[in-house]
Amino acid sequence: MKKEKKQQINNVIKLSIPAILTQLATIAMQYIDSAMVGRLGENASAAIGLVSTTTWLFSGILSALAVGFSVQIAYHFGAKEYREGRIVLRHGLIFTSLIAFILLIIGCSIAYPLP
Repeated sequence: MKKEKKQQINNVIKLSIPAILTQLATIAMQYIDSAMVGRLGENASAAIGLVSTTTWLFSGILSALAVGFSVQIAYHFGAKEYREGRIVLRHGLIFTSLIAFILLIIGCSIAYPLP
């Protein structure tokens, strides 16, 4: 039993490495963007700081949806329930697209008055 638990922990660590590296790369790019814009002056830096939190919020919501549907799809495909997996995939695409469109409308509506 202990050996099985250790194997599961190792699998989780191995599978989480790409997600961790993706997040680190994203954070590094945001710091690089801020540093490059910082050379343009304080107004440009303030503009980046103003929109970065909204970008993080919107991308976090969509990433959470993608992960949630991915888990369900992986469950169905792992159980060889391909038809159900495709149905969940279709629902995920439709629902995530709908939420993305709503976030687009919200983002466009606050783009000009926010700054």
